[in-house]
Amino acid sequence: MSRPRNLLGGHFFSALVGVACAQWLPPFWAICLCVPTAIAVMMLSGTLHPPGGATALIAVTGGEQIRQLGFWYAVVPCLAGAALMLAVAWAMTAAVYLWGSLHGRVIVEEDISALHILPERKNVRPAQQDAGCRMA
Repeated sequence: MSRPRNLLGGHFFSALVGVACAQWLPPFWAICLCVPTAIAVMMLSGTLHPPGGATALIAVTGGEQIRQLGFWYAVVPCLAGAALMLAVAWAMTAAVYLWGSLHGRVIVEEDISALHILPERKNVRPAQQDAGCRMA
């Protein structure tokens, strides 16, 4: 599970690396080195987020409009998009928790990341199997 630090930092640092590679390296080397360099930077900064590698690659192969943004690519679409994803995830988690607590169907264990939604009835019997579906 990704943490907010990994989501925001991974995309931001990867975008910076991708733009730097696109501006300072020949196209072949920029394509070859942007993803491994982005992964190394994410590992060194403690913000490893695998989709960040694609963010770096898009900065190199994305086209003229992305190249014209320069280092603003790291801020406007990448960091803002990651912040929006984080806000939506927090809102959905809060909505599920609120809905479940209103209906008495949420169990939160000591580990906050463990959120379980219970079925309507606890005594639900397993579905009856067809005679043709029995396993030997």
